[in-house]
Amino acid sequence: MQKNSLTVYIEAGLIATLAFIISLFPIEGTGFDIALGSIPITLFCLRRGWKAGIFTGLLWGLLTIILGGASIIHPVQVVLDYPVAFAFNGLAGLVAPALQQATASGNQRKATYYIFLSTFIGTLARYFWHFITGVYYWGRFAPEGWSVGFYSFVFNGGSVVVTTVIAGLALLLLYRQARQLFVGELA
Repeated sequence: MQKNSLTVYIEAGLIATLAFIISLFPIEGTGFDIALGSIPITLFCLRRGWKAGIFTGLLWGLLTIILGGASIIHPVQVVLDYPVAFAFNGLAGLVAPALQQATASGNQRKATYYIFLSTFIGTLARYFWHFITGVYYWGRFAPEGWSVGFYSFVFNGGSVVVTTVIAGLALLLLYRQARQLFVGELA
């Protein structure tokens, strides 16, 4: 059991580092960003489950702060936007048992559904916290005439939709080519 735990921690560290590196390549649209780092995080969550996923997201958030990738305007905002929000991305792992069962039974349709559901859950959970900080800390950047809540909803809502679609498609392509990457012992 301890050997498996060590394996999960090592894998988590590698995945968090990969997510950070991928995040260094910003892809931004008009009023939203695409979190490409969520691709390896969600893959890990589907392989190891939500508990390990939360730990990995937390590492990703801490790496982002420590290595200078964080946008900082207030200490509370930093905590909510990085360790907390990124950890919540780990909730993508809630779907892991269902995906692993669909994979074992060879049900491609269910597997596709669970990959997108997992991606949506993790992305929505993460951007919920970004929405909160958007209201309380980033609202001053709202266009004139927009309420801070609406501004944060539009910006973060767009990020949820686009990140879910792009990450979900990337994970689906990966699943079709290397299904074994999605099967692991849930932690």
